[in-house]
Amino acid sequence: MTFDGINLWWQGLFNYLLHPKALDPTVFNQGYVNTPHPEWGAGPYTIQNYDPQNGAIVFERNPKWWGKPGKLDTRTFLQMDSVAAVNAFRNGQLDAVAANGKDQLAQVTGVPGTEIRKGPTLQVLYFTLNGQSPILSDPRVRKAVFQAIDRRQIAEFHFQGLNYTADPIGSITRLPFQDGYADNFSAVVPYDPEQAERDLDAAGWTVGADGIREKDGQRLQFSYVNTGDDATGKAVAGGTAAMLKNIGVQMDIRQVPTSDFSKIVTGREFDMFLLRGLAVPTRTASPTSASSSAPTPSSSGPV
Repeated sequence: MTFDGINLWWQGLFNYLLHPKALDPTVFNQGYVNTPHPEWGAGPYTIQNYDPQNGAIVFERNPKWWGKPGKLDTRTFLQMDSVAAVNAFRNGQLDAVAANGKDQLAQVTGVPGTEIRKGPTLQVLYFTLNGQSPILSDPRVRKAVFQAIDRRQIAEFHFQGLNYTADPIGSITRLPFQDGYADNFSAVVPYDPEQAERDLDAAGWTVGADGIREKDGQRLQFSYVNTGDDATGKAVAGGTAAMLKNIGVQMDIRQVPTSDFSKIVTGREFDMFLLRGLAVPTRTASPTSASSSAPTPSSSGPV
């Protein structure tokens, strides 16, 4: 393949090989909805049972797989909010769970037969702004929003109580311990709330009587969607709202269940959202164990 420009993630084009039956655009976009079609894929496991209504899926060994077999005969995944998952693990209903944050780590620590495993995750968290949202259509506003966010404070929300620290990440293509890493983000959008205020002033957004900026009768106000009931996620949302209020921006937090994640993203039902990139499965846990993985700090960037 030959590209006519730079493609940073060209390897990602070959992460998945597409079955010919899914080449039709309609089938590609809608053919997998509630119908996973394991016969179109390959791997050490295949789907034994899929229950979208209850958020459950069971994998069994694939008899047609030609490579190294999986270690387990079956694997069952259940969709739960984080608090419910931790409670289910404590009650013996789950064999493994991710403990995100100090509160959940404390809940699984000391559970009989539990092994706690800690380590960094190969993920980047980043704020995404919906450029199609009328209030965020101006790139000057989007840049000001990011300039007002203290990413070190966001990182502290994630690491609190985990006995782990790390500097904010400045790249979405490399992690600090990888060759070629450079903090490119800070040079472009540094944390500078005073500059953010000046930029909003220049864009015509003036501070109103209640401290929130206005322009042409419209308030500088948008929504932030937070999924699930994780305490860390709520702390990040609340902290971000407080930072933006300091520059005259009102960020309203909309709380939704984790099960709405796909609908929110694909339907662009958000003004601001926290997403994960470069996801690599690192939260491993053996049966009757719990894993705690300290997340990498948020790296924010405009869409």
